[in-house]
Amino acid sequence: MLNDQVRQILFPERSFWKQVARFGTSIALQKLTVALFGMIDVAVISGMGETAVSAVSLANQVFYVASLVTFGITSGASVMLSRHYGAGGESAFKKVFSVMCFLCTLVNTVIMAASFAVPRLLLGIYTDDSVLIAEGAIYLIITAPMNPIYGISNSLGSFFRSTNRPSVPTIVSVATVALKTGLNYIFIYGFGVIPAMGVAGAAVATVLCKVAELVLYLVFYVTFKEKNYCFRRSDLSYIRRGNLQIFLKDTLPVILNESLWGIGLSAFNMVFGRMGVVAVSAISVAGQMEKLGNACFYGISIGACVTISHMLGKGKREEAKLAAKRYAVIGIEVGVAIMVLMLALNHFCVVSF
Repeated sequence: MLNDQVRQILFPERSFWKQVARFGTSIALQKLTVALFGMIDVAVISGMGETAVSAVSLANQVFYVASLVTFGITSGASVMLSRHYGAGGESAFKKVFSVMCFLCTLVNTVIMAASFAVPRLLLGIYTDDSVLIAEGAIYLIITAPMNPIYGISNSLGSFFRSTNRPSVPTIVSVATVALKTGLNYIFIYGFGVIPAMGVAGAAVATVLCKVAELVLYLVFYVTFKEKNYCFRRSDLSYIRRGNLQIFLKDTLPVILNESLWGIGLSAFNMVFGRMGVVAVSAISVAGQMEKLGNACFYGISIGACVTISHMLGKGKREEAKLAAKRYAVIGIEVGVAIMVLMLALNHFCVVSF
């Protein structure tokens, strides 16, 4: 027979599962948008041939690495934001939020500048095929402005999760993915007076979707009722060396984890990029499926961080310990479920692409 403690861990009450779904779904969907944007590009543009698919896939690698660094910053910040919100620390909350926004914008602005200035050099890291570099450079230059936009949007997503409003990132993610699908078909293949733009069309659709995403977040942000947690112009004073050092001291392990993970995955594409268009095209499909699976793990893990941090902020240490054990078990269960699902859908997804 299972003792009461083990039973509590293995068989949580319904309210806990609702909490897992509430936060996990929100975070997974936000992470899924990065994967889905690339996946939709690959799926829609596949009709133009393997060269177009490969060019878009390689160009997306630059954004993917930047997105993981951004995710590392916001993930580390979410723990502190959630704890401060749970404890009612308005000033401390805004201090972390201000520094997080600054770092996310800074990192993505650097990526934007590099994409504008040396797109061929960046793509040359992944392939030596001149045709792929030329096509990918078009995509990279057009999508460059979306990087700072993405940094701000991710910061706002972290804000809403940490203030116990995970439904906001969920709504925004679903809306932008739906918009992306429609715009891709319109700009890639043409519609009415809009001419077929191919790879450039996929890039235009991506930028427009990121702008729409930011607009939606800002609409929710300006209507947020707890104004004492919202950013004000005077909060710019929080962005100084001392606060940056404190922030990085607490979040650097998470940032490095995500950054090195992104660089490691990107290294695979450096190898495949030199194996030819067919290899790049094949790994593009497999890679998008992997990102979809990973999004679920991110949902569980960051959801755990936010939930447990809220409990700690409110002084509920025993509840936080129990939740941590439950999330550890759920992580294994989700891992097995994703493995079975991906094995079952493997052939169908490859054929569909």
